Parts: sequence; C-alpha cells; structure tokens
Amino acid sequence: MKVYSITSPEQLNRAADLVKWDRDRRKVEEHVRAWQKGYGPKNMTLEVGRNAIIHYIDDEGKKTQLATLYVIPAREYAREELTEI
Repeated sequence: MKVYSITSPEQLNRAADLVKWDRDRRKVEEHVRAWQKGYGPKNMTLEVGRNAIIHYIDDEGKKTQLATLYVIPAREYAREELTEI
C-alpha cells in the first residue's frame, strides 16, 4: 500500500471527482469548503492499494476514513499530482 499526502484544498477537490459514492463525495466537498475557509482538518492522506481511501488526521492524531475512490483513476491521480509519504 502506498500513502500520499494531500496538501491543498485544490488537490482534495480534484480527488472528489474520483469518489465512488455520492454521500462520500458530499463529505469531501464539505471538507474542501472548510479547508478553503481556514478550519477543519488539514492533514489528509490518500492510501492506494487494493482500495483507494482518503483519510483525514485530526489534531490528536486519530485517522478517520473520509471517502472511497475508484482505484485505477486514484492511482493515476496520485502518481501525477501527489507526493508519496
């Protein structure tokens, strides 16, 4: 499994197009708006393996799943735009 860092709301917004489920897409879009306004968790990761999952990490270090993405497009997106950590 590879883990990539999502470092800006623009990167997260582009990842929203790859989200499988509408309810997850809405959650991602809410996080984008919150991040653009300056609040909300800013530590986001994309884990790509058999699945592609966006997590956010809160101030206490707790990792919470935000959304599931389509795997193949998520791999391509991560390779082109994100930094592996």
